[in-house]
Amino acid sequence: MKIKSEEIDSLFATPIQDIVIDDEELMQSIEDETYRLMAKFPDGQAVSNYGGYQTPRQVWWNGESKIYQKLGEDILPIIKDYYYRTTRNNRTQEMKLQSIWGNVANRGSFNMIHIHPSSQVSAILYVKGGGEQGDVRFHNPLGLTSRMLELSCGEVEEYTDYNVDRWYVSPMRGRLVIFPSYIPHDVLVNNTDEDRISIAMNFNIPLL
Repeated sequence: MKIKSEEIDSLFATPIQDIVIDDEELMQSIEDETYRLMAKFPDGQAVSNYGGYQTPRQVWWNGESKIYQKLGEDILPIIKDYYYRTTRNNRTQEMKLQSIWGNVANRGSFNMIHIHPSSQVSAILYVKGGGEQGDVRFHNPLGLTSRMLELSCGEVEEYTDYNVDRWYVSPMRGRLVIFPSYIPHDVLVNNTDEDRISIAMNFNIPLL
């Protein structure tokens, strides 16, 4: 058999951007602010979390947290760059911060699998935490998983961009993870006695 040419195309990619922010003063100010909000609003807001604490959603737009508000504004240009590079959407510059909130995960707490509806881009900024405090786990949104391949035709010898069904990102102070809001994800259990603190953000382009 004579082959003239050959290539494999990567279709329907799911872009996840991983950035490390080297600004200890900023991280400490966000950590302190999150604990301040936790003390002031102890009931918080429960959404996907099992245990732990989430700040009320309104603290950034009602003026309660200038630090959260500024953080969202500072992250927005990074989000626009990510969105345009991955979608070439001609309305990218209209993208706005939709919501921002803090998460404090103590021992035993985790987040159930979920998506972020009504937004195009989501992000997680870790301000406190390490590798043993619960990874965020992204799930293949296409539904064709390596486990299905194993069940049908043998075992997967090596995971690649084509057959992976889950992707793990470990918490690390200053780590910013940007991803499409539609991708299902959960957060594994914090098995340590130290809090894991993260800031979650959603961004969207308003409907015309």
